[in-house]
This record gives sequence, structure tokens and C-alpha cells, in this order.
Amino acid sequence: MPFRPFPLRPFALLLGLFGVFAGPAKAQESPAALARTAMAYDANDYATAWAQANAALSGQLSPRHRSDAHRYRLLSANRLSMQPGQMPGGLQKATLGDSATASMQWLYRTEADGQSLDDAQQAALAEGYRLVQTLGYDAMGDPSVPAARLRTHAERLDAWSPLYANNYAHFEAIGQLHQVGQQYPQAKKAYADAIRIYNKRLPSRPDASIGRDYYNLAFLTVLYSPEHQDADGHTTQEGLKRGLAQVQDGLALLNSERERGTRMGATLEGFDAAEDDLRRFQLDCFQKLEPTPPEALPAFKAAIAANPDDALLHSAYANLLENTGDVVGARNAYTKATKLDPSNTNNWFNLGVLDFNQAAQLLQEANTLDDMDAARAVQVDALALLRQARRPFENALAGDPQNRSTLQVLLQIATLTDDLEGMKRYQRLLEQ
Repeated sequence: MPFRPFPLRPFALLLGLFGVFAGPAKAQESPAALARTAMAYDANDYATAWAQANAALSGQLSPRHRSDAHRYRLLSANRLSMQPGQMPGGLQKATLGDSATASMQWLYRTEADGQSLDDAQQAALAEGYRLVQTLGYDAMGDPSVPAARLRTHAERLDAWSPLYANNYAHFEAIGQLHQVGQQYPQAKKAYADAIRIYNKRLPSRPDASIGRDYYNLAFLTVLYSPEHQDADGHTTQEGLKRGLAQVQDGLALLNSERERGTRMGATLEGFDAAEDDLRRFQLDCFQKLEPTPPEALPAFKAAIAANPDDALLHSAYANLLENTGDVVGARNAYTKATKLDPSNTNNWFNLGVLDFNQAAQLLQEANTLDDMDAARAVQVDALALLRQARRPFENALAGDPQNRSTLQVLLQIATLTDDLEGMKRYQRLLEQ
């Protein structure tokens, strides 16, 4: 049974108001709250454990008991963040983050004072890192968590970075908070530090989170680095190459760490997801690089072989093939994408554009020919392609009836193929 202090008698309560019993009562309550914290945590009641840990920390505790209270607050806060069903009404993850970084600061001070953290304290600190990183992920696009609040968390952790110069998880958490707090240069530096520390001294067990660090570093390099953007805000080719190199370094490390973990018999949790994220970002870079790198096509083929039902992959592959001049391959890939996801109007539009552009080239070629029979034969081929292009454009229009680009192309096709009814229909729709 949890300990419950006896209620004060009326005269004791009156004296308490004047401060006679206020101090001792609080001193007695804090250890009791700590005992209730432990019992609640052991019973997986993390909401009560977190609340009781806060209550214990508000009173007088010995250094050992205070350390335990901070440890329980970190553990219960992280567990509570992963079980929203236990979250009391009105409690937000950001508040859990506030308490976590405060407790982490206390543990930092303990170690700064020359007292090494024991295994339980180190484990609690690791839970704290996981919590603040989760808070960062969840805060993306969530207006209820102000960026300034995340920056405060990052500053709290960063203040102790000299003490944790060999702890890659410390810098991972700082990077995540800075990133979501929209402090991109600081985030890039933190991720780079985490990667440097991890590579310098591999942890006892492989950790897939290093793949996420490489991903975030490449993401920020490509999309949020002023030195890699042109006057229009687009990523330069140099920025894409830099991001691609970071992705490839991450994939190489993940592969070696996966092999090391296999030899150790370790559980390789999260490695597949981390590798998948890096490979998808790699494919994004391949699409934008000019000229297309020779390793791009094999990478896309491998990705499609591993994910044959991914319509977005087939669409991206089609775009890459189109850029390399392989119209037939691009048409096949776009066709596959439309079959996998018929509702995606972009795939239908792009499929139509392939035939429309090819028809336009043939019509231009026909105009340059002196031989009338040859010119007429080329025009026949061009008109056949235009009629073939009409179906995917119609499918795109069915999914987005107000799309003016699609209507204008269909009007051009109707005009070039002498389809008077089609011309009237598309013109009417454009005028609505």
C-alpha cells in the first residue's frame, strides 16, 4: 500500500499556516512522494509517477533521493510520451520536455561536480535524449509547440556539451531540437558532431540512429544551406553533390554497422527504416543532378525491385528516364505508376506529356521536309500520338476538373486533330 500521511488536526493546520509545521511537513512529504513515484512507475502508471516525481522534487530531499527523483521523472516522462492514452487532460509533450531537460541539467551538474553517473542515471539520461528527440519529431508542423521553446531545450543541453564531448546521443538530441526550432546552421553542426563522435569511437552496440543523423545533415545541406542556393532559392548542383556524398557516407556506415551487429548477434532495430530513408533521399538527389549520374539508374532499379508496388518510385524513375532521353522506358514506368495509383493526376498528365511532346517534334520535322509524301507520313504518326495522348490527359482532367493546364493541352490536341466537338467542350470549360 502506498504511504499516506496522516491528516493534520485543525489546531495543527492553524499552526501550519503560521509556518510552524510547514517546513518539517514538506520534508516528510518529499520522500513519501518519491516512494509513491517508484510504486507508480513499477506499476506502469507513468502519469502518476511523473506527477509524484515533480512533487518530490518540489520539497527537501537528500542528494541521493533527489537524483532518484530526477531519474524517475526522466523515465516516466519518456514512457508517458510514448503512451498518449495515459496523458492526463491538458498535459502536453512540450511540458514533459520541459521537465526532462531540467532533470538532464541536474544530472549534468552532478557529473560536472566530479560525481560519475551510475548505470541507472546513464540510462535515465538516454531516456531523456530519446524524449527530446521525439518531441522534436512530433513538433514538426505542430503550432502548439513554439519554436522558441524547442530552442530553449537545445540551449539547455548545449550548455553542457563540453562535458559530453564523446556522447553522440547528446548532439543528436541538440540537432533535432535546433532543426525543429528552425536554427538550421546550429542543427547541421550538432549532427556533424554526432557523426564525428560516432565514427571516432563506435558504441558498444550498433545504433541505427546514426543513419537518421546522416539523413538530417544531408536534408539540411540540400534544402536549408544558403551557401548551396542560387538567387532564386534553388539548390545548386554543388549542394546536391554535397548532400549526395553525405547520404552515401551514411549508407556505407549503416552497412558496416549492420555487419558488425550481425557478428555480435545484436538486435538491429531501426536499420531497415534508416537505410530506406537515406536511399529515398539519394534518389531525390539523383533526379535533380545534371547530368544524371551513371549510378542513378541502377539505384532506381534496385529500389523498384525492393518496392515493386510503390507508385511514387515508378513515377520518379519515369522522370529520370525521360531526362536521359529514354522515352519508351519513361512511358512504361509512367504507365506502371498510373496502374498502381490511378488517382494520381500528375502521373496521368506526365504520361500524356510524353506523347504530346513527341508529336510536337514530329510536326516540326514534317514542316522541314521537302518531300510531301514523307511529310504527310510523319504528320500521320504525329496525329496518332496526339490521339494517344488524349486518354491520359482526360484521366488527369477527371481527377482535377478545374486544372487549366490540362484543359489547355486538351484544347490544343482537339485543334490539331480537327475535333470540333472537343474544341467547343474544352473552350467552354476554360471559360467557366
